[in-house]
Amino acid sequence: MPISVEHKLDDHDELLLRQVIPIWVQEGRPSSRAFRPNSNDGGHLSSDRNSVTTPREAYEAYLARRRKSAGVWGLTVGEYANESLLSYSDPLHDDPAHAVTDFSACTEKEQRSKSKRLHVCALDRGCLYSV
Repeated sequence: MPISVEHKLDDHDELLLRQVIPIWVQEGRPSSRAFRPNSNDGGHLSSDRNSVTTPREAYEAYLARRRKSAGVWGLTVGEYANESLLSYSDPLHDDPAHAVTDFSACTEKEQRSKSKRLHVCALDRGCLYSV
């Protein structure tokens, strides 16, 4: 992953699109768990850059990779930065819009706390795309 200064996202208004898997959604709302990395993610939370793709395109591309999504929610680079989390462009061969937010320096407890606050921001913005 290109976690380096040349890949750092600096536009604090840029929206990062997060796919939320169905098990993390109850009554149409994602849980805070959707906004922190899994144990096998190396501390990096994946998303897609809204400057490169739309919520609908990101959703459809995610499903095309044989993954499941209940919908797309978004957080800005600035909202992550407010939690002292940096975001980076990380294009993949099958996802040129891919980005990551680096939670790797955080303890599990810190990740949980930050994801709860980020969750509120995502809920306030609402679901950006679902079917």
